[in-house]
Amino acid sequence: MIYTGLVYFIAYLIFSLVFLRERFMVDGGYMIFEMANTKTYPGAQNRYIIWVLNILPVSAINLSLPLKTVMISWIVNYTLFYAICFYMVLLVFKDKYSAWFILFINLFVLGSGFFNIADEITPSATMAIVLFSMLR
Repeated sequence: MIYTGLVYFIAYLIFSLVFLRERFMVDGGYMIFEMANTKTYPGAQNRYIIWVLNILPVSAINLSLPLKTVMISWIVNYTLFYAICFYMVLLVFKDKYSAWFILFINLFVLGSGFFNIADEITPSATMAIVLFSMLR
């Protein structure tokens, strides 16, 4: 199970970096534009879960790093978020069924939501699984 998650998240990161420009065509381009202009978290219609996913890019913008580095940091931040949640549920809370469910949610959305980087449904569902697993 540990290696399954590791292989999945490494493959997810590699494909995210290969399709970097394509992932910013829908909503991600606007979010990067908004973050770069305001140098803070975007107020994206009260989608508060996205603030957790914007820690690295906002930090990169405030450090005046190049735009490509900001875009890569956003991709890495998404992958790290899901990987940390997966391994927290698997190793800390010892709930392998919820960990499998986190992978299932990511795989389910992969076909339709891979190019829409700024979604709130998948991270919110992942956080809900982490919270329910914590309460078990």
